[in-house]
Amino acid sequence: MGMTAGKATSGRGDGDGPGIHVGAFGKHPGWDDHIDDIGLATDELVALKRIVYLQGVGGNVDAGAWDALDADRRLEGFRHLLLYDAGDAFLVARLWSSTDGKGRARYPMVAAVQCNGLPKAWALARCAEALADIETRCTATASAAEVIAVLDQWRGRLRRLAADAPAADPAGDDPAAAAGPLARVAGHPRWGGDRRPIVRVLYQVQREMAAFRVGARRGGSADDAPAALLRVPSLEDREDPYALAWLRLLRRQVDPSAPILQIMPLGRPWVDLLVGEPDARHLFCLRATPASVPLTTEVPYTIPPEFARRVDDAIAASAAGADERVTAGAAAEPATPRGRPARRPDAGAPAAVLSDAPSRRWLWIGLAAIAAVLLLLILRALFPQPDAAPADAPPPPIPATAPADLGSASRSLQTDWTTEQRRQAADHRRSLPSRRRQCAPHQSQCS
Repeated sequence: MGMTAGKATSGRGDGDGPGIHVGAFGKHPGWDDHIDDIGLATDELVALKRIVYLQGVGGNVDAGAWDALDADRRLEGFRHLLLYDAGDAFLVARLWSSTDGKGRARYPMVAAVQCNGLPKAWALARCAEALADIETRCTATASAAEVIAVLDQWRGRLRRLAADAPAADPAGDDPAAAAGPLARVAGHPRWGGDRRPIVRVLYQVQREMAAFRVGARRGGSADDAPAALLRVPSLEDREDPYALAWLRLLRRQVDPSAPILQIMPLGRPWVDLLVGEPDARHLFCLRATPASVPLTTEVPYTIPPEFARRVDDAIAASAAGADERVTAGAAAEPATPRGRPARRPDAGAPAAVLSDAPSRRWLWIGLAAIAAVLLLLILRALFPQPDAAPADAPPPPIPATAPADLGSASRSLQTDWTTEQRRQAADHRRSLPSRRRQCAPHQSQCS
């Protein structure tokens, strides 16, 4: 069976009532390969499979990204709860390690519930309970028919429970809470009054999620912008056992139409939040520990004081129930954290997982440089050059040809001049007797 995303039906083909859809996909011993999609009756459920299972899990499995990690940098297997806030739809999903009928164990099984028009807190509590039971019962059987029966039972039960559920709050928050989510997170006992972790998170939101912020131009930069990741500590407590606080906080900072995927590895003290549509590079975090993907709250950014003051103002506004969005102000400088970066997949991950636009640009530059070096080596092999003199060799002697020629010319001129002088002197001596005879008669005139 091919690993493809199914096509959503009109939404009523599996008998779901309004507000609740239950589906499953992945690997189970009841199927020899990937499960035939069960109950993926909506576009959101189909998108969840495509993003998390095909692009996220499939992309990292194919690239060997998780296999390349040391044991302390990798989670062994899958055991996660996911929240997918996609506009009017809110999905809760659970992943667990599984195998197919041939014993292959590289992909998980995933069960998911979509809730429309229901309070997030209600949906999370009810769906988390249902999905835990679905996992228990599916891992206890190797029968495909029993898996389908379990999903049908919970679909009917959740629909009955939804009929008595309260109406959803438009903001997605607890209507009884006086303070906003930012003030509640900033005041969590975990921080001990230290606001630096919250400032770092909001600084990362401003730097990496600017295209998704409230008021950003839609249909252009935001729709095409890559997803952005935050890794933050889990804030589990009795009132919010599955850390809805982070989702609520982030929802107030970004556009309502921007999808948010929250990933919670069960039993682990961190939460991953992704805004936008992630790919394999972002979903590397599924099985990466903080040794590979550090917590945003622990990155020692150099925060501009003016930005920290804006965060303080936003916290005060949130405590008063007012608008808690952190104003953009001046564009955040490209931060250079002191120490490690805010989010960087482990260096052991393959290039296909780690690459982004700047790294691809440098890759092409590097390849061009290597090609130039290879071409130079080939040309030198085809057209060898004379061996160069050693660096410490004395300079070559000055050729003697020119000085010898000059000296020879000088000596030749000198010889010719001497010969001429001697010839003239000899002629003079030979002419003396003749001159004397000519002067004898007139001696007195010639003396």
